[in-house]
Amino acid sequence: MESRDIEIFLTLAEELHFGRTAAAPDGTPTRAGPVVKTFHEVLHTVATRQALAPLGSHYARYYSHPGIVLLPVEDAPITEWALFWRSGDLSPRASAFVDVAAQRGPRVFDPS
Repeated sequence: MESRDIEIFLTLAEELHFGRTAAAPDGTPTRAGPVVKTFHEVLHTVATRQALAPLGSHYARYYSHPGIVLLPVEDAPITEWALFWRSGDLSPRASAFVDVAAQRGPRVFDPS
């Protein structure tokens, strides 16, 4: 990974807006990174020094990969999650899960 790539990533971290980081801090356009389709491809791409990837810290509990380091970002915004599924294709068991989740409503974050 080149130092210019790290600069771009740091700009993204500061701006928290992907659209505003379409150009590097010096104004030159950023180059597209590798195309990945699965989470395991993300891990491989990071392990082979082709990219950096921001992930939720909970990934460290479920995935490990040689050569990858997880650095917690203490002041990052809270990750929001949502359920999604293919339209018209929900099993009765999954439908019951969605109903329970909807009845519980959104979780309120309390940092204390």
